[in-house]
Amino acid sequence: MDLYETSTNIIKEVFKNREPFKNVFKRYTKDVARYDQLEIARISSLFFRNYFLICHLSKLLKFPKESDELIKLGLLYVNNAFTHKEDANAMFTSFLTFIIQKGYVLTKNEITYIREVISKKRNYLFFDVKKGSISYYSLRFNKPDWLIKLITKQYGRINGLRIVYEISSMPRQFVAVNYMKSFKPNSNYKKINSYFYEFLLDYSIRKEDAYHDGIIYSSQFATQLVLDEVEDYTNSNLTCFIGDEDTVCYDFLRKFADKNNKLSFVSSLPLENKLFTTINEYNFDYVKTFSSSEKQIGDVIKEEQHFILYAPKSSNFEIFRKEPDYSLFFDPSSFDELIKNQKEGLVSLSKKLAFNGVLLYIVPTLNLNETAYVVKDFIEKHQDSYSLDLQRMYVPTKEENSILYFALIRRIK
Repeated sequence: MDLYETSTNIIKEVFKNREPFKNVFKRYTKDVARYDQLEIARISSLFFRNYFLICHLSKLLKFPKESDELIKLGLLYVNNAFTHKEDANAMFTSFLTFIIQKGYVLTKNEITYIREVISKKRNYLFFDVKKGSISYYSLRFNKPDWLIKLITKQYGRINGLRIVYEISSMPRQFVAVNYMKSFKPNSNYKKINSYFYEFLLDYSIRKEDAYHDGIIYSSQFATQLVLDEVEDYTNSNLTCFIGDEDTVCYDFLRKFADKNNKLSFVSSLPLENKLFTTINEYNFDYVKTFSSSEKQIGDVIKEEQHFILYAPKSSNFEIFRKEPDYSLFFDPSSFDELIKNQKEGLVSLSKKLAFNGVLLYIVPTLNLNETAYVVKDFIEKHQDSYSLDLQRMYVPTKEENSILYFALIRRIK
């Protein structure tokens, strides 16, 4: 099987449809042998994890954005610097032949420069890039300029660059066990508690059979710490609202199931989303699922709630670490709409709280405008009726290696 040809087709489709790599990869490799799947995943992932460096070299050569030439150059770099699946000289010759056929003319100095750059891992010192500049860190961390500017502005240059470094690195991988399934861990897993483990190997947990079979799911360490801050409700009305595919709804189920609680799961996603489909398979008579926006929550949740978990759609910086293609297509101009929805959602859901009820606002992002500032705005406008019990930001430079913000808001009137 031609691993590079399949990788090329996958990358082309990701560019064309702005579709997540993981979805395209599944379609192209569903009938492919497991070993070849892993190799294609590695090749394609390395392309996206070095995309900004590839783009910079491509720009110097005047290749169009997201072009066949750029993809060819990128896969040449992946092979000659990382995988060495094909002979380096043969692949370089094939690349030169390809671009000459495309009508490009390169000087001997340009050819020598390309050969040198694409043969070294993590070579960020281009002749036109000043060390220590935003462009330099964009190449080094494989992150867009806007992200580096935002983080360093909000957290300071030194702390901000440390945070961006962690975002560019593979995070510690933690998994929680599906509430209704049993898990027999091997030596690849370190036990944290009876249902929470750290995965110790350096490849993605998604490649594990237990993950594919729905026995375990990815979870941040901080998520478990946050839920420990929430009291153990019994005989209560409890709601979990998710605006995105957030596995925190599984953690919510585990904490409050089988305690005579009435559990409502609400999402702005279609009701057939994967998370709710899994929950409905358990067929619990005390669990209901609904599709609704935050604004229309009153149409589906009639009774006052003792506890509400609100996980709205956000910029989700946690995905930047796990899915490198996400940062390629995330549009920072969407921040305004996200923040507007978060603020309005917080107001709508808080109205469903009973007296002394608690709302947990939880988002996996570092953008302060979606976290502490959203909560600050809410409390300032509703201080007669609500109080802030606790808030905390988890950043990836700390021991938990998490990207998560939460706030516990109590109704006092």
